[in-house]
Amino acid sequence: MKYVICATPRTRSTVLCDLLVSSDVAGYPREYHEGHESLKGLDITDPATYQKYVSVSTSPNGVCGIQVMSTEKHIVEKFIDFKNVKCIWLRRENKIKQAISLLKAHKRNCFYQTDKTRKNDDLNQIKITRDEIAYSTFELTAQDMSWGYYFEENKIIPLIIWYKDLETETQQKETLKKVLDFLDISDTPSEPKVWATRQDAKWDEDLYKQIVDSYRL
Repeated sequence: MKYVICATPRTRSTVLCDLLVSSDVAGYPREYHEGHESLKGLDITDPATYQKYVSVSTSPNGVCGIQVMSTEKHIVEKFIDFKNVKCIWLRRENKIKQAISLLKAHKRNCFYQTDKTRKNDDLNQIKITRDEIAYSTFELTAQDMSWGYYFEENKIIPLIIWYKDLETETQQKETLKKVLDFLDISDTPSEPKVWATRQDAKWDEDLYKQIVDSYRL
């Protein structure tokens, strides 16, 4: 059985994938170039590479899960009929905050931090303009909408998981159960790897407030 996590950047996709991977019964979903060392530098458009991707993404019980960003959908479509797999649509409600998070990650060249390595001591060196935020917000909204249009056109009913559903440890465990139920996985999962309560950094909140407040009357 295959399923696809359909995402856009900065939607806590790493948190969801960590939950599923650590359960040991829901495949090992990762983006093809992230989390699977054996695929580093390989061309995913090559059928042999894709088959290797499927192999390393499959758990012992035969469940295969992968993660696909909207910008990579056209590549995976060569190998997968989305209408014949289950889709999990990972979304974020606040696109401005999503844009700020993505721009910050690009400027720091840091897209992934564990609870132990998380730090914010370099944020005072980052400059993000209103125009950058506006453009990134538009791009992320378009990417999210492209998933919606795709599902509608192909009559696919995905399971929608929101960014806020992966905030606290309790919510993460509840979301894992919801996903396993959706995938009809009855195998007993291992104790999942939950992240400490996820909250937007004060730096992100302050920048968001500056942007929003400038439009208040």
